[in-house]
Amino acid sequence: MKYQVLGPVAAILGDRPVPLGGPKPRVVLAALLLQANQVVSEQRLYSLVWGDRPPATVRGRLQICVSGLRKLLGPEAIRRERPGYVLEVAPGELDLDVFTAEVEQASADPAAGSAAIAADRLRAALALWREPAFLGQDNLAALGLLPVPSLTSES
Repeated sequence: MKYQVLGPVAAILGDRPVPLGGPKPRVVLAALLLQANQVVSEQRLYSLVWGDRPPATVRGRLQICVSGLRKLLGPEAIRRERPGYVLEVAPGELDLDVFTAEVEQASADPAAGSAAIAADRLRAALALWREPAFLGQDNLAALGLLPVPSLTSES
């Protein structure tokens, strides 16, 4: 599985996009990707998906949303870990992690006298950007949760 956040949030299986459905599953996936391999609390997810007016059945609705994502991403992708959920993301599966690794390597390459290799790495990193990061996830931006500036390869 590959995950993309350097543009609209997406999951790719093989060479095909996974149909994530409406905005609620996308928000949950975005939040889990933002803290990949870490627990994201139910309370945080409630706030991100429903704001400060969650329905009385919010816990059940979140469970339905997570269950739907598990069906799409695989049953082992998201696990319950109190007080919330964890999305397991392996190295190289998240475009933001690949971007960060390429930029870090490029930063190290010029010190070793390899400016051409560094430039190639930076071009590869910029090519990962499809549009502004987490495009369409205004709730994450409004809460100040986005870890990276919204850059594009045209910047």
